[in-house]
Amino acid sequence: IFHLNGRTYISGATQVVLSASDRHSGLESIRYKLDRGKEKIYTRPVQVNRVGLHTMEYHARDHVMNRSVREKLVFYVDNKPPQLQVSYSAKPETTGKDGLPVFPADMLIYIGAVDMETEIDRVYYSINGGTDVLYRNPISGLPPGKTITLDIYAVDRLDNVVGIIRRFRTEPG
Repeated sequence: IFHLNGRTYISGATQVVLSASDRHSGLESIRYKLDRGKEKIYTRPVQVNRVGLHTMEYHARDHVMNRSVREKLVFYVDNKPPQLQVSYSAKPETTGKDGLPVFPADMLIYIGAVDMETEIDRVYYSINGGTDVLYRNPISGLPPGKTITLDIYAVDRLDNVVGIIRRFRTEPG
């Protein structure tokens, strides 16, 4: 769950849990209605997969049929992963025999990520299967004369993930 600008965001994997108690006569049921659907008896956590704005109204009843005040929960389901963009400070000099672009080893690689709903939480990259590195600055210091596999992924505030792989070669030193 994530709150931004007065709106509550959840992912399609989020389980909406309702609870109530009654000390006197005991809880008979919790009832809820999602959007304009029919009222249902709550028996287990509710999962809402459909992207968009939703309203859940709910109330509880005790064993003598007293009903609690109807509560309302408004939330937005975001299952969309962020968008990634990779740009380079140089254009490829040539194309190698293997069909991969060949860049100068001293170029910089810039990663951009955007999520129109819930913002970016973090962006990671790894080079040639190495350790994931939190992206904070342009990538530099690539080894000359090597094939580079750049694995990049971005995560939004709801843990929606997108990943891309870029392969290229660097010029010999």
